Amino acid sequence: MGIRVRLFAIFIMVCNLVSCAPTSPPLRTVSGNPEITIPNTTKRKVIDTIVAGKFAKGMQLREVTDYGVVMTKRVDNSFWASFIYGSKYDSTPELRIHYNVVEEGTGVRVYSTAEMITNPGSAFERLSDITSTFRTQMQADLQQLKSILTPVKQQPLRSQQSFVPRKQFLAPPKDTKQ
Repeated sequence: MGIRVRLFAIFIMVCNLVSCAPTSPPLRTVSGNPEITIPNTTKRKVIDTIVAGKFAKGMQLREVTDYGVVMTKRVDNSFWASFIYGSKYDSTPELRIHYNVVEEGTGVRVYSTAEMITNPGSAFERLSDITSTFRTQMQADLQQLKSILTPVKQQPLRSQQSFVPRKQFLAPPKDTKQ
């Protein structure tokens, strides 16, 4: 009986540690969750850029609509993900990232959420929202998306800039006091 009590106590301690997983602080956005507005673009450009970027990171396209996209990736290289989100039926959980895209004026607003799926693809799927844990990283991804889609103002070529002779440029300023 003593061993059962010890195992139960260890189990309770592990459960307490797992349930106290750190979450990042709320973001300074309207909703407090990952979101961004990208000016002077279209929903199609945003969705195409998201899909191309996530394909490059090894993710797969699960669903695409006029208002968003869902990307997935099996999490098969993480012991803790399998331990926390796995099951007897399927020990490999799946990460799903949802991007909701809405036109707003001349730009597009993008909202993002993340879920870990237990028993993916079965009738017994169980969703766990993990947005709060990864919101800082997700916001950084959205900032990167904005930097890709926002056109950079080009500097004029050197020949188009006003030319200042070297002697005049290096000369000390003239004293204007009289």
